[in-house]
Amino acid sequence: MLGPAVEKTCNRPGAGVVRDRVSDAGLMNARIATVAAWVVCLGAGVRSADLLEHGLDGWVVEGTQDAEERGGRVRVWTIADGVVRCSGRGFGYLRHEQAVSDFRLELEYRFPKHGNSGIGIRTVPFTGPLETRPSQAAYEIQLLSDAGGKADRGSSCSLYGHEAPTRNTSRPVGEWNTVVVECRGPRITIEHNGTDVIDFDQSTRRDTAAKPLSGSVCLQNHGSVVEFRGIRLTDLSASEK
Repeated sequence: MLGPAVEKTCNRPGAGVVRDRVSDAGLMNARIATVAAWVVCLGAGVRSADLLEHGLDGWVVEGTQDAEERGGRVRVWTIADGVVRCSGRGFGYLRHEQAVSDFRLELEYRFPKHGNSGIGIRTVPFTGPLETRPSQAAYEIQLLSDAGGKADRGSSCSLYGHEAPTRNTSRPVGEWNTVVVECRGPRITIEHNGTDVIDFDQSTRRDTAAKPLSGSVCLQNHGSVVEFRGIRLTDLSASEK
């Protein structure tokens, strides 16, 4: 876990739709750290990692990296005290480089004020074109400050544009929300704040049958301030071999 009041970022100054990553040596260290973070659980061969244990090592900023604020350039994605914060300037993603197929992703998020974000799963690097966004290339799990709103294909914890949650279980602005996503082959389940809201088999639908069964996870910058913490990724494919 992170020590007290440290702040790290994997950004470097720059703007526009670009992809920022650490230096070659830093990238190698990040990959080593990611591999080292996997632990064997319950003797079942299931590997699980705290994706923030080493700050933002292993994460790649895609899209807007920094923006003008208070007379200077500030980085859009930062981390302090185990909380990842997106300042909400511009548009883009913070993508973890570890590709997975069958997995469980657990995290918490909150909007300090009304906002819009998302979680990409089984996705590709974002390079600017629409087709490289998670919502097009794979799936975006929508995140909104929409407590009390209608559940539909654009509400919180929907598979954006494809599948609506059974109900809207978002908490009020300022409160932490929990999300648990599990992908096994074509089946995707989502739990939101302790309630099962999605149980979807992509192979049963023509519009989703060809979507990828492996790829990266990412967090979205959609022009709103949003915070994430407790991001844990469990590789379930290891237990299925």
